[in-house]
Parts: sequence; structure tokens; C-alpha cells
Amino acid sequence: MSDELDEIQAIFFEECAEGLAVAEHGLSVMAAGDASKEVIAGVFRAVHSIKGGSGAFGHTALLAFSHCFENVLDEVRGGKIAPTPEVTKVMLTAFDILADHVAAAQGVAALPADGAALAALEKVLASKGDAAAVVVVAAAVAEVAEDQFGFTPVVAMVEEFDPFGFEPVGVALDDLDADEPMPWTVRFGPSRAALANGAEPLLSVREVERLGGTIVSVDSSALPPLRDLDPEESYLVWVLSVPAAIEERAIAECFDFVAPDSLIEITRAVAPEVPVTPVAAPIAAPPTLVLVEKVAPPATAAVATAVAAPEPRPTESVQQTIRVDLTKLDMLLNLVGELVIRGSILSDRLSPVDQERVELPELARLTREIQDNVMSLRAQPIRQAFSRVPRMLRDLAAETGKQVLLEVSGETTEVDKGVIEKIGDPLTHMIRNAVDHGVESPAERLASGKPAEGLIKLSAEQKGARIFVQVSDDGKGIDRPRVLAKAIEKGIVPADVVLTDEEIDQLICAPGFSTADTISSISGRGVGMDVVRSNVEALGGRVDITSTPGVGTTFTMILPLTLAILDGMIVRLSGQRFVLPLANVIETVRPEPGQVRPMTPTSEVIELRGQYLPVKRLTDLFGFHSEERRNPEESLVIIVESETAGNVGLMVDMIDDRREVVIKSLDQNLHPIRGLGGATILGDGSIALILDIDALVSSTGQLLPKFPLKGLAA
Repeated sequence: MSDELDEIQAIFFEECAEGLAVAEHGLSVMAAGDASKEVIAGVFRAVHSIKGGSGAFGHTALLAFSHCFENVLDEVRGGKIAPTPEVTKVMLTAFDILADHVAAAQGVAALPADGAALAALEKVLASKGDAAAVVVVAAAVAEVAEDQFGFTPVVAMVEEFDPFGFEPVGVALDDLDADEPMPWTVRFGPSRAALANGAEPLLSVREVERLGGTIVSVDSSALPPLRDLDPEESYLVWVLSVPAAIEERAIAECFDFVAPDSLIEITRAVAPEVPVTPVAAPIAAPPTLVLVEKVAPPATAAVATAVAAPEPRPTESVQQTIRVDLTKLDMLLNLVGELVIRGSILSDRLSPVDQERVELPELARLTREIQDNVMSLRAQPIRQAFSRVPRMLRDLAAETGKQVLLEVSGETTEVDKGVIEKIGDPLTHMIRNAVDHGVESPAERLASGKPAEGLIKLSAEQKGARIFVQVSDDGKGIDRPRVLAKAIEKGIVPADVVLTDEEIDQLICAPGFSTADTISSISGRGVGMDVVRSNVEALGGRVDITSTPGVGTTFTMILPLTLAILDGMIVRLSGQRFVLPLANVIETVRPEPGQVRPMTPTSEVIELRGQYLPVKRLTDLFGFHSEERRNPEESLVIIVESETAGNVGLMVDMIDDRREVVIKSLDQNLHPIRGLGGATILGDGSIALILDIDALVSSTGQLLPKFPLKGLAA
């Protein structure tokens, strides 16, 4: 296979992934009771697209299965089969097999055993969705042999004429009893768009021929004189005759990839002996496609109509898209980061006059615009990560016997693509934990005065430079005595340890920790919440846990909005430089005598416009103890906004500058440290640590007693 074809096939598999996501979401919505026409049509289009592309690349097994699946969806879409829970269950099972077929076509999995699923789909078609028949076949689906279906994909041999060097692939379907004795007449006139970009309309004609069709005539009456010939225009109309036993749907599928403004007529011949005559009138412009799709095949011959009318060329350009490998965007983003660092170096080394002379502010503005555009290319709605949750919950509820409702909000929140890709596993483990350990059984919930159905809320929200992803349940909450006892039993903490509620809650994220008595397919191996914390910290984020016994538990993943660049304020603590994210900063105050007052030996407040805000000395939090405690009047208090504690004052020694900084992860070179969101390289080549505001304001004592930061920043 050529490199060019490999690239085209890679695009096809990307489209398959998108189609599978759409189909899974639609089927999940149908299972929840929303079987609207729009939802059904969305699932149909997704499966139809997968089927269409699979034939072009020779994936015959995928083509055969998706074709059968599409037949059922087409009947449901046309109202011939009702989308009952039984039918939807069969389609959900078929979706799993379809996803396995796509993986097999990619070469990352073995070919799935699809005989039982095919038999179930055929039973749905044959019985028109009869509930009793579908229930029977669904119950016995695992016992149906693969070869009972008799759907054998066959690769047709065709002449090699395609410029890309691959052959179209077809499937020979079982002959159906023909209710209509008359053959089909097909008229095909490709439009100007059908010839664009090197497309070959004859591929569609050959597909019809492989179904048994023959070319009756070619209408060339619209062909102009040579001097008026437009080489990019199409003037010919093919007329073909197709055997009556062939389904109309199969004929229409031959034109799946033809431009939609082409002429395509599929009609029943009036009589076998009547020849199909070409259109006598010249066609002044490319014909317009009007394909009549029958909702129910009539018992008598039906005639489709087509409109061939001049169509003015569009005056506005059509919006176009292009697929780009994510690694290329990563490389571009890294280059923007290097550009930011070089700008920082120039800013440090040049005087203000020289900066104006070389137009450094303009360079900074252009760099910011490039950065914003690159980030917009990487931004994706978080619904891509949320889409798998409904299906997962349904499977978990069936396995545990619990009743669970899902409430989702914030699906349109846009997050960096790299973040979306890496929160899939943490999200899966949090949902499993909520169902298995959080939500009680229906009997337990009713006994405690709760509704039988447990409620799991999944939400996403952007606050400043952070994304908050929450998974909460209304279950029994964390049993802290049991958690502590298990942690002591497993040697995670010593037996004489004294921990706060927050510290006990964090124990469930310890490696190897589990309160499950037996190992199941859901939990028990102690690798769930550990994965959550490690993956989130690897992104420069953190996991917060809040729980109330008998009320429920909330897990919050606090993630950076971007993994690349942020606006920061360079501050000094005991001679060392740190970066404080500007997105959290409200104002900066130089305290007057008596404005900062001690409340307890370990806490202070600042009086600001009639309000008292808590103040935290960052030098104390990081263990930078000096011989003499610095007076507040000699420091600066930066008022920041936090999610956990509201507005808080952070006391620093001084502010150096405001600067764009490139975020570098700590876990790759050191290890995650609470209170720090990463590191960056300053203009003079030194390293500065980036502060995590929410972790700082929620801390109750010194953050780093074992990891002094001397020498890490200068």
C-alpha cells in the first residue's frame, strides 16, 4: 500500500473514531428513552459513513457487519421498526462488535466473533422488531454460531483504474425474493463537483455493474462544441439497467461518495421491452440531485422524479477543514514556547529604550496572537471525555444491580486536547468508584429514606486558568474508620498515626489501597484511585475529595486550562523567584501599619475596605524561615481568588515583573509537589517554580517539610 493511501486510510480511521463516538452517544440517548428522529438519524449516518469507507479500503468483514447494522438502523429510521428497549439493546451489542471490527481493521485487535450479533440483527429485521422474538434472540445470542447467518463478504475483482492504486470492494448479498418483476433503470449524471479533486465518477458506474447492472446508453446531448468545452464540467448522463432482484438501497449505496448535486435517478422500468431513451433536451448546467428515498417499498412500480435545472455557482466560498496530526500541533506549541522564552531573554537584557527601538512590545503582541491561535486549534469540548460515561454507567448498574441516574453539565467547556486525552482513565476510575463504593443498593437507599435510584453528577467548569471536573454521588460517603483501618492493615500508614478527615480521605488514592473484600471486574485490586491521582498530578493538577457520611462524596479534578503557556507575576520569597498565575490575582496591597493583624499565633488577617481577609505568608508555607520574621509593612499582600477559600491574601517579599511563562511539568524531572503547579525558565536561564493558588490557600500548615527548595530557584 502506497504512503499516500496509508495517509488516506489513517483519515478514514479518524473518521471511524468520530463516528463511533457519535453512534455510542446516540444509542445511549436512545436507551435512556429519547428515540427522536434526529438521534436515530445521527446514529444511522455514523454507521453509514463507517460502512462506506470500509469498502474502499478492502475491510470486507467491517463492511459486511456495518452493512447489516445499517439495514436495521435504516428500518428504525424509516419507522418500520420501533426503537423499543429490546431493539436498542440488540443495537448496543452490535455497536460493541462494530467497534471491535474497526479495531481489527486497524490491526490492533483480533477479528471479533460477530455471528451471534449478526443473527440478532437479522432477527430484528425479519420480525420487524417484534418484542417477543427480539427478547428470545437476545437471550440466546451467545449460543448462535457464526456461520448460521450466512453473510459471506466477497471481494469482487475489478479492473485497476483508480489513480490511488486501490480497488473498490463490494459485498455479494444473499438474493432476495423479488416482489417487483420489472428491472431498475438508473440515470447518473455527475456534476462539476463530482469531478473536483481528481474524483472518478466511473467508480460508481462500475459498482452498479458489479451488482449485475449493464450500461444501456450514454446521453451526450449536452456536450457543447469543442471551442466551448469546459474540461472541469461534466456533460454525460449514463443510463443503466439493473436486475429487479437487487434492492434499491444497494443501488443507492453505489453513489454514497458522489457529490450531492449530481443527477441520480433510480426507477422501475415500465416494461422489460421498453428501452431506456436518453434525454433529448440539452442540459444547460450541471444537474441537481433529487434522490427519492422510499419510506416503504410499494407493491407496484414507483417512478422517481429528478429536477434538472440551471444552478448558479455559489458566490461565497465553502468553509473547509483540514485534519492535522496532533504531534504537529504539539511541535508548533513547543516552538511558540521557545519564542516566549527568547522574548523573555530579550526583555531582561535590553533597556526600555532598546526594547522600543527593536519593537519588542510588538513582537510580544504577535507572539501572543500566535499562541492564542495555536491554543484554539488544540481546544476541544470536554464532551469527548464525557461521552463514554452513560454507557459505562449502564454496564456498571447492570453488573452491580444498582439503579443509577446521571446528571451532566458543562459538556461544552473547552479544554486542551492533551488534557482530554489524559483524563479518560481517571474519569473511568472515579465513575467506577462512585457506583461500586458510593451508591448504595436500592434496598439500602430505601431503608435510609433515599430514593431507590442513586444520582451521579458529572460536571466541568472553567475558573480562571483552571478546569474543575467533578464527579459526585449521593451515596453513603467515605467510611473513614474503615479506610484508616485498611490503610494500617496494608502498611500504608503506621498504626499510631493521627490524621485529619482530609488526610484520611486522601488515603484512598494511595497505591495498592482498596476497601473491597473481594476482587471483581469493577474494583478490589487497589489501582483505581491511585491512577486518578497520578494521572492528574502528571498534568500539573490535583484531586480534592470531600465527603459527608450518609450524604455523598465529591471528587474534583483541578486541571490546568492549558499545558503550555500562562501569564504570570514574578514574585520573590527569601531571595528566590516564583511565578504566581495572573488569572487568580485581584489586586496588590502595600500594608499600612496595623492593617495586617494576628488572630492566633499561626494566623493573620488584613483589613481591606471594611472586610477582613485571611493572610498566608508564603515563606512560612514553604519553610523559608529566617532569623527575624519580616514585618507586613515591608512586604506586599497579593489578593487572590480561590475556589476553596474565596479571596485570600498571599504575603510575598516583592514583585519583580509580569511575564508570559512556559509551563514545564515537575513530575518528569522531580515529582509532584502540593502547592506547585510546575516550573518555568526565566529570561536569564534560571528556573522559577509556578505556584498553585488553590493548593496554597487550602493548606493548613507547612507544605514541604521534607523537600526544601533551596537551590531549585535563584
